[in-house]
Amino acid sequence: IVQGQATVRSVSDAGAFRSLELAFPQEALSGISIGASVAVNGTCLTLTRQDGDTGWFDVISETLARTTLGNLAPGKPVNFERAARFGDEIGGHTVSGHICTTACIAADAVTELNRRLEFELADASWIKYIMPKGFVSVDGCSLTVGEVTSTSFSVYLIPETQSTDVERTIRHAKRAARSELSVTGGGWSKLGLAHSNVLQVGADFPNTIARVDARSLTAEEFAVRFESPGVPVILTGLTRDWPASREWTDARLLERYGDHRFKVGSDDDGYAVRLSLRDFLYYRASREHGRLDDSPLYIFDGSFATRRGSRRLRQDYSVPALFAEDLMQHAGERRRPPYRWLVMGPARSGSGVHIDPLATSAWNALLRGHKRWALFPPGTHREVLRPPGSDREASSWFATVFRAMLVPQDSSRSVPLPDPGTPPGAPPGLIHCVQGPGDTIFVPAGWWHAVLNLDDTLAVTQNFCSSVGFARVWRHTRRGRPKMSQRWLARLRLARPDLAAQADDAGAQPGEGPDSASSSSSSSSSSSGSGSSSSSSSDEEDGEAEVGGESAMAKRPRVGAVPVVDPPPSHDAVQQPTKEEFIGSATNVGVDVQATM
Repeated sequence: IVQGQATVRSVSDAGAFRSLELAFPQEALSGISIGASVAVNGTCLTLTRQDGDTGWFDVISETLARTTLGNLAPGKPVNFERAARFGDEIGGHTVSGHICTTACIAADAVTELNRRLEFELADASWIKYIMPKGFVSVDGCSLTVGEVTSTSFSVYLIPETQSTDVERTIRHAKRAARSELSVTGGGWSKLGLAHSNVLQVGADFPNTIARVDARSLTAEEFAVRFESPGVPVILTGLTRDWPASREWTDARLLERYGDHRFKVGSDDDGYAVRLSLRDFLYYRASREHGRLDDSPLYIFDGSFATRRGSRRLRQDYSVPALFAEDLMQHAGERRRPPYRWLVMGPARSGSGVHIDPLATSAWNALLRGHKRWALFPPGTHREVLRPPGSDREASSWFATVFRAMLVPQDSSRSVPLPDPGTPPGAPPGLIHCVQGPGDTIFVPAGWWHAVLNLDDTLAVTQNFCSSVGFARVWRHTRRGRPKMSQRWLARLRLARPDLAAQADDAGAQPGEGPDSASSSSSSSSSSSGSGSSSSSSSDEEDGEAEVGGESAMAKRPRVGAVPVVDPPPSHDAVQQPTKEEFIGSATNVGVDVQATM
């Protein structure tokens, strides 16, 4: 199965062979070695040189004579697929990468449910190896044969095969992000949440969180009233002067970052699944995807501030003065756990119930849209918030677990909710609120929280450790990230000897303190797989979350794991041929004799 498309960057002749320089999608060549095999338009080629996402391949005269690779020119797209490995899913017929002959497209007929392509072989002697219901490789695409004549054969393309580039890209991303769900079989919408009242669950329950104008608070007052006692609060006015508040419209973001690929999830091995912003906005607006999926894909990108294509976004906002103390910076930018994220998602996306790792606190500044938050104080039992069999996806959690909290235990139907206070079925201390544009919510360490996007949202969020919470963060970091904690401590001895003394005292004390048991897991966000790595307690799990996204520690892939190939280029990156150009175009044809005889 073709994994994506690369673009020919240059073609040069060198004696008896021709060298091709191909530009691949980001990270498509991750982990590859010189000498590895890559199928290019179905032709098995050997990688001779690599520089980042660019690869060079030498094509000998015999290959040029038997394939269409000799017709390639700069700017042309090519299909590619890396070699399969033991343990990989074989999603189609086996393709050897040995091309037998070429063919021209003789006919193209489109019906409501199918598309029929007829191919005329350049060398008709190969037709004896092509049989109805057998399979054939065309430019690397493994296809089932329809009719066969003395010189030609036909194939039928199902909607999945003939879908546009952007559709193919989106389906590829959805399969990678949640491999347990069938993309074409309706797995992403099987719960019907798009047609339910999940977005109204909790609408009758009033906001039970304090709202404070941040301009009336000093950093000291904030620490005394909210951070030290661990009290969540919504702060207003913090984003008013941010350029992001004005500049981050869909149109302007599309103009500046449309081709940049943002993370929308992780595959089963913990590798990033990415979509270009252009394709994500298409997905978000699509009635077949973002508007229909139970738990839609969700941009949750922890590297946006450092990646070349998106780091200018960091210039459009500033960390509020109330959260300016950032002790983790002393661990070093490269060694510290991930701590800031760009968050963008449609209605029903969000984060399942979780606690931020390493006992960090967090702030989440919403620029567009509305989010529903449910927060539960430290010490709330995990079993109450994650009953056996419950789904960790935010939309499912709000539709089932949270809904059950809002009704009396002896009732199976919704009833009018009481005055402000804890609902009958909820654990004590529940805080509920709807966050709107311009609101910044502060989530203290140890608080469970779940977040559901009520419409199209855009936010930035950041985890932090200040002097107020240092002792607890240090205990969790020492246990969960021992090597990093020692480097951090060495830096603190120079920059903050008072805190280094606290760390030394904590290390001399038996046990980890009374709050260690409250450190729990951070769940995966919408559409993102959950992985695990070292964490701040035995109960913590890595994942992506609305605050503390991707948890404070990035997922670590297994040694030898094959990375998910980043999606192919944007659908408008390569000009599509006209119908007249399409008919008569040449393709590579490969036949597996054993399979078809």
